Amino acid sequence: MKGGGLIELGCIACEEVGELGAGKEGWLHANPNLVLALTSHYLALANQSVVIVLNYDGEGSQIVIRPSMAAALEGHITAMEWLAFDDDRTLALGTSQGFLLIYSSSGDLLLKQMLHPGPIMRLRVRGNGCRPIERASSDELCIVFPATILRVDASDLQSLLQRRLQEIGYHGHASKPTKNELDVLGGLYGKIKYQLWSISKSGTSTDGAITGIMSPPLMEDQ
Repeated sequence: MKGGGLIELGCIACEEVGELGAGKEGWLHANPNLVLALTSHYLALANQSVVIVLNYDGEGSQIVIRPSMAAALEGHITAMEWLAFDDDRTLALGTSQGFLLIYSSSGDLLLKQMLHPGPIMRLRVRGNGCRPIERASSDELCIVFPATILRVDASDLQSLLQRRLQEIGYHGHASKPTKNELDVLGGLYGKIKYQLWSISKSGTSTDGAITGIMSPPLMEDQ
């Protein structure tokens, strides 16, 4: 807001968002399956099976991500959030069967890992608030399930993702694999470490975050 008015940040009008129901009344606020994630340059919109990444400042084209998932085993998209590591932006997706998928901003699959049985309700990122927004960096990722919460240290995740980015030639160090090769490697290349706490005493949760000192975790996956 400035002087009582709205400031236009950009435009997301494009054919691709039609796959998410754009153009129909209430498509943006009345669809319970629509999730979104925003950065200073990108807007990601997703329904249960497709993700549209829009660069709303007018630079670059739209990217459509169609995760290769078997609905019965890996479920559908239930949560989404951006991760920032210096100049790299990656997009994390959570599924109804406890899978975490991470993609580069250009749509390359970097990681696919089953973390815990059950639906991922929310992905929460805590960043370094001392840096300008365009240089912000993620410090940790919290993954919220109905009865548990997982914490992933961003330094471990950053190391794994940077190796993966280099492997697929994101920075020009190697040739880019095919989509089928990425689907296979996404589940085999590296494994993120995490800590897990039970929060079932508080009832079923749909959101959460770690904000202070926690008791020792119920489980620590190394």
